[in-house]
Amino acid sequence: MNKKPPYLLLGLLLFCSTLNAQIYIGVDYMIGAINVVSGGVDTETSNPTQTAKIKLGVGEDGGLKYQFTTAYINYDDAIFDNKNTTQYEVSFDLIKEFEKMYDVSALLKLGIGSGVMSIDNVSRAEIYSLLYTAGIGLSYQASEHFYVVGGLDFVGRSWQNVEYETAVSNTLSTSSTSLSPYAGINYKF
Repeated sequence: MNKKPPYLLLGLLLFCSTLNAQIYIGVDYMIGAINVVSGGVDTETSNPTQTAKIKLGVGEDGGLKYQFTTAYINYDDAIFDNKNTTQYEVSFDLIKEFEKMYDVSALLKLGIGSGVMSIDNVSRAEIYSLLYTAGIGLSYQASEHFYVVGGLDFVGRSWQNVEYETAVSNTLSTSSTSLSPYAGINYKF
């Protein structure tokens, strides 16, 4: 008898559990996130960032939620060259939302994702990053369908190594950590 791995069954159960779950879309905006970069043009750079996120999520209020996000990030200072300060990211978050008290729920978030940024004067035209997120927040149910959310995310990023072509070849490893306060709105269908 051919034994099938349980991963297919677990994936099917997870998918079926989301069919009865609520779907929501939303927008988050982060301003003044402090971002500390190790590597890049300078050896230690601290530059605030501005981020806008669009999200699509599935899950129950007061339970587990799954969220896909796309983000536009603008750094105040260039990290790899003199002009490119914009990064685009996609990520997946797992959110544990706790029971409501007076229409307010606390939440915990863990996430993973990837990003891309254009760069000049190095061995490649784009650089990719891997990111991880851990956060805390609050969700306030303002009406039957609208939620106001806010919180604080810790985000770590690690970019691909780049090779600078000068008189000698230099390889540079770059990573960053940031604390990002955010506020946003979710619409539940």
